[in-house]
Amino acid sequence: MNFKLQTQLDNLTTFLNPNEFGELHDIDGVPTMVVIDQDLINKRSQVMAEGTYINRLVLFVRMADLGYIPVEGQMMRVDDSPYLVVQVGHDMGILSVTLEGNQT
Repeated sequence: MNFKLQTQLDNLTTFLNPNEFGELHDIDGVPTMVVIDQDLINKRSQVMAEGTYINRLVLFVRMADLGYIPVEGQMMRVDDSPYLVVQVGHDMGILSVTLEGNQT
């Protein structure tokens, strides 16, 4: 087995495995296995203004599961909350989508 095939297998069996790191979340109305990182990105900067703040999160998802590559400026719903796509990365079949949303 070559490196690329092993990485694809690891994406399914470890990284996005619900028994390891993966969690089922509603992404634009579709249950999708993802990993969400809110801790690191929110520790870096948290903007507060008049009782609201910008919630930032990074969504890791297999491109095959999402079915498309999001673009900056696009709106996405994660667990029924609206977010703006601010950055998208793609590496070895996994998308990293940085999102921002106003929260109260």
